[in-house]
Amino acid sequence: MGLADFVGMLSRRWLLIVIAGVVAAAAAFVVGGESAAPLYSPQAEVLVREGLNDNIARMFPSYLRDVNRDWNTRVAGLSSLATAEAAIDAGGFDIDPAVLADRVQIGTDGVSGFVTVTVSDTDPQVAADLTNGIVSAYARTSREVQEQQLNNAITAAERQLAAAAERVVELNSTLAGDPGDYLGDGSYSQAAAVLDSLTLGAATQVDPVVIVSEAAVPAEVATGGTADQLKTVLFGLFAGLALGVLLALVLEYLGRAGAGKSGSAA
Repeated sequence: MGLADFVGMLSRRWLLIVIAGVVAAAAAFVVGGESAAPLYSPQAEVLVREGLNDNIARMFPSYLRDVNRDWNTRVAGLSSLATAEAAIDAGGFDIDPAVLADRVQIGTDGVSGFVTVTVSDTDPQVAADLTNGIVSAYARTSREVQEQQLNNAITAAERQLAAAAERVVELNSTLAGDPGDYLGDGSYSQAAAVLDSLTLGAATQVDPVVIVSEAAVPAEVATGGTADQLKTVLFGLFAGLALGVLLALVLEYLGRAGAGKSGSAA
């Protein structure tokens, strides 16, 4: 088919091509309408500090020691269901906790300790409120968990110290002579040292998470909006036109093939 034949085909099949383009553009508008909704993505920044030192953390259960040492595991708590539930309880947000947790986006270089947090929404104010709600809940619950861990460890150390003291009394009760003479017990001094370390750690603990900057209400759309919707429609239009041209070529070929067979038969 030469250029003249191709132009002639377009002039004969133009309605088919236009209909294909319009249908494809309409389909792209309907299907892509939801994804093209404008999304606002404010950012907050937090500093996630290293965990408690090993002298204190060694009194924790093994799974808590692992969490205390693993910075990445603690950062992942930002997008946890527990943090989302705490944020919703504090802020009264009308959103499912699982949906909120899934929308939390975290960015970090893995070195500096600084973490960026984003929760996107079609409403810029809601996006900022959700983002700040997440970081506030995370900072608050991280401090509460750390305090609870230290308190539990102190309670355990106090029980060990009391048991060691009873052991010393038991040993000394078997001695005769001057009450000033007594037996010592290594477990007592060890338990006392652990308790002192934990008590000092509780008194000097710092916030495990510090909010560096809160999210501001974004003025610009991050994704979606009219521009993205227009791009989607135009893509559908051009794709439909291309499909219409291809269909027109097929019909033209079939028409010529049929005409050729009729001529041969005659």
